[in-house]
Amino acid sequence: MKIQLQRRDIKLLEFVFRFKAVTFKQLEKYFFDRDSSTVSKRLTKLRKCGLISVTGKAPHLNSSMIFGLTKQGFKQLMILNPHAFLVERFKSNSPFHDVTLVEIEKLISSKMNVEFYWPENIIQSSRFFAEDDSLSYFREFGFDGLIKYKTETNGSFLFGLEYENSQKGLECYKSKLKKIYSQSRPQAVLYICKTKQIENALKKAESEIATNQNKRLYFIQYDELIKGEKTLAFENQDSKKIVIK
Repeated sequence: MKIQLQRRDIKLLEFVFRFKAVTFKQLEKYFFDRDSSTVSKRLTKLRKCGLISVTGKAPHLNSSMIFGLTKQGFKQLMILNPHAFLVERFKSNSPFHDVTLVEIEKLISSKMNVEFYWPENIIQSSRFFAEDDSLSYFREFGFDGLIKYKTETNGSFLFGLEYENSQKGLECYKSKLKKIYSQSRPQAVLYICKTKQIENALKKAESEIATNQNKRLYFIQYDELIKGEKTLAFENQDSKKIVIK
């Protein structure tokens, strides 16, 4: 089935591509102003056209259906903007993780001193990102996101962002941290942890890697983040804070 894509359809495909996985409820909330009827109609048409597909359900987000781009959907974006992408990268390997990152981006991007927020899929696949020398450096770290943080004196910093929803082995954490600490940038990585156990495991790995260095990992618990407070305080092991407000 072929349909004439409307501007909103194209924006929807770009939104799904940006995160790799989004739920029906997220599209309804952030894209269609809570109009579930319109969301349902547009998604049905795009599914029938083979541009998006259902990849599962998100039990932690009201069991809402999860949608992702198909290969045909990515090709459609390539046709519309042939110079935008470096690689074919559209599938989510961790849909529960990725749909939570939609919520995280929306919360963090709403803060006044966050100038930009780039999710992983944009960092890794965007030609714009690869060709900008000030940004391309960060592709090697595989961060879930990158934010441009604006200070009160109008300076700015680029911080990596990671969301950890399940605990990994100590050696896995140490491997990533070795790469971070072997470079002068980023000055900080903001870690959002689902549990205190995950945070403690990361702190242990950091303590073994950065024995005589200022600590660059700054932590907040996911449950604290989603309270929607005006101010978000990330704190490192040296009791220093990065405050986003």
